[in-house]
Amino acid sequence: MKETIRNLFLYILIFYLVLSVFLGITLPENIAYVLATLVVLSFAMMIAKPLLSFLTVKVNFITLLLVGALLLFGAMLLLESLMPGFTIEKEMFIGVTFGSIVVNDFEMVPLISMAGVAVIGSFFCSMFYELDKN
Repeated sequence: MKETIRNLFLYILIFYLVLSVFLGITLPENIAYVLATLVVLSFAMMIAKPLLSFLTVKVNFITLLLVGALLLFGAMLLLESLMPGFTIEKEMFIGVTFGSIVVNDFEMVPLISMAGVAVIGSFFCSMFYELDKN
């Protein structure tokens, strides 16, 4: 129980930070809706480990990353349609230049934004799981 509550708060913090990086994702104005959104995303990630165990797949970094990303993507699709104030809009990525490496401007459609949040959030949650188990 203690580990579950700790993971819940950790995942809420991870998803708040990841969602604040993506400019095309708008969180609700009401703090109760913001907390509900973060809790839904955290529960989606917390379901990944029992789901992998049920499917008799070994829980490691790669499997948790993939299943977590799929569950988070589905949770974000549900949140976009059901949660008032949670919107995902088109976002314009401003180009970046790193010496000889140039990334041009491009438009991020909502599906790419959701996939980015799902993969990055799942990456950090999986990384903390791997670091915590040792």
